[in-house]
Amino acid sequence: MKSAFLSVEFKEELIDFDFILLLGKGYVDFSLPDSKTGTEHYFQIQEFRTPEYEVSSIIRSPVAYYCHSTVDQHVIAICEGQIIGGGHLSGANVQWTVHAEATKFIPEPSPIIVYALAAITDLNSQTQQTRANFLIHPCKYYVGFQFVKNYGTKDKSVKTKVTVTDIDGNLIDNILVQCKVVGYGKE
Repeated sequence: MKSAFLSVEFKEELIDFDFILLLGKGYVDFSLPDSKTGTEHYFQIQEFRTPEYEVSSIIRSPVAYYCHSTVDQHVIAICEGQIIGGGHLSGANVQWTVHAEATKFIPEPSPIIVYALAAITDLNSQTQQTRANFLIHPCKYYVGFQFVKNYGTKDKSVKTKVTVTDIDGNLIDNILVQCKVVGYGKE
């Protein structure tokens, strides 16, 4: 038999409780009432079990994903349960949760990060989670402006170079880019 020990401070006195635990789950409610107040404590007893398996997940598909109507892509998310003693976990229930968040990239549009969370429950009702993620780029190329000089003078034009890169930062040559000035600043 297993036992648990609990100490409670009640009206500046320490009261000790010794519980005999039967394996399994249960709830304990006890109260220490007096004529003026009552103190109640609730706690849950659960048997701790060491996990019998490990979980992992990966994304199998191209390295880069694009949010573009001319690009036809798909994503495959895979999760796996591996029994610690060896072998694969079979017959387990898998519950997928997928959600997306915008990243913080200025200027807009920002890439989107997609999370795929798998909760794997084995036949003994043990559940473990694993997560994989990937980015969706809003465009195939990124356009930047580089000043020819890092300073300027009042009422004089500032010369810039237009730079086009792929999502990995590699320069792209011989591509037509249309730029539009959308505002003028005084800085």
